[in-house]
Amino acid sequence: MVSEQTVWPLHADGALRYLRGRYDVIKDWIAVQGWSNGAMRILVTMSDHAPGITRPMLETGFLYTLAEYPGCNMEAIQGSYHPYAPLLQMIGSADEEVSPKRCEEFAARNNITKIVYEVTEHNFDAPEKSKQASPADKRATDDAMRNGESRFAQT
Repeated sequence: MVSEQTVWPLHADGALRYLRGRYDVIKDWIAVQGWSNGAMRILVTMSDHAPGITRPMLETGFLYTLAEYPGCNMEAIQGSYHPYAPLLQMIGSADEEVSPKRCEEFAARNNITKIVYEVTEHNFDAPEKSKQASPADKRATDDAMRNGESRFAQT
């Protein structure tokens, strides 16, 4: 049986190939962003030893990655982990769905750039009024947007 984590990089690779085949896309200027479960998929996909990918992703992969409030306990990212391209992880210190501590440790252990937004919860950037009514979530949302835009512009 094929594990779900094994097919995640294949899905991303398929999307990347599709985008690179379009005439209206700059082929070497494709980045990826994911939230929560999507961010977990990105962590697996960005590994220099992503399951299911046999060719060197460094030459053909995404230019940059943003992973917002991922879980950091998937089997596929345990042990030696090296993202093949720049990766920014953004997490909330009061996240009730995933372990902020585990993600901070994962980032520190693997030399990944991280931003920890204090007093913010999971889905801090959700557009619902109830979420954005929290000053901490609103500040984190604004900062995450600025950070994302500036990092993609620098790459």
